[in-house]
Amino acid sequence: MLENEFHVPVYINNDGDLFAYGEALNGLLPEVNKLLEQQRNPKRYKNLLGVTIGTGFGGGIVINKVLLNGDNSAGGEINRHRNPLYPTTSAEDSISIRAVRRVYGREAGIEFDKTPHPYDIYKIAMGQLPGNKEAALTSWNEMATALADVLANAISLIDGIIVIGGGLSGAWPVFMPMLIKKMNEPFTGLKDGHSFSRMETEAYNLMDAQDMIRFTEKSGKMIKVPFSNQEVWYDPTKCVGVGVTKLGTSSAVAIGAYAFAMEQLKK
Repeated sequence: MLENEFHVPVYINNDGDLFAYGEALNGLLPEVNKLLEQQRNPKRYKNLLGVTIGTGFGGGIVINKVLLNGDNSAGGEINRHRNPLYPTTSAEDSISIRAVRRVYGREAGIEFDKTPHPYDIYKIAMGQLPGNKEAALTSWNEMATALADVLANAISLIDGIIVIGGGLSGAWPVFMPMLIKKMNEPFTGLKDGHSFSRMETEAYNLMDAQDMIRFTEKSGKMIKVPFSNQEVWYDPTKCVGVGVTKLGTSSAVAIGAYAFAMEQLKK
């Protein structure tokens, strides 16, 4: 209809996909690779999982600068993951604005309609506003616990950088430590109780200066190829970084939308 009305090509995609695309092209992904270069680390990241947390829970996947649409335009629909805390519901019921408010109200004994908005709950958790601090911390920790399970599952299939955007991403100082902790918690075997890694990789908090240094510092070495004089670079470490949007969610979506439209015009 729009093409017929305005006589221009029209392309449609959702904000979760376009956010991920913008961050992959001009946001967190190239910033990480720039820091790796500065540290003289030859490793480079090409894949990115972007998620937005706000009114709802959305996502997008970029593989080597290519946005994954899927065969049914349903790629990256991360909100359809099962909620690990309440298995009959979707992940979005624990990873959204309404989730943070619901848990705060439950813990503080307040009706949902009377609960503070997430920004105020964040301030309460940080001790910057009066209120029930324990309830505030519980609300963010519950969101982080659900988010950690979903991200650990998703990144195990993608293997790359994770970037978080949306209205709740600004609360990262209060939820990111729990998120990383939960992503790195081990599994326990049913038969013998033996623990093993939750993921093939280790998650790092890219918003923490020390973690960022550890994530980007040169960690590999040259090893000799057997039966030859040849040497090749080998890095045994497997790391995924989790950070918050560098462009701002709206700007990342706009950049992603422009890039998406330009790619479609080439076809």
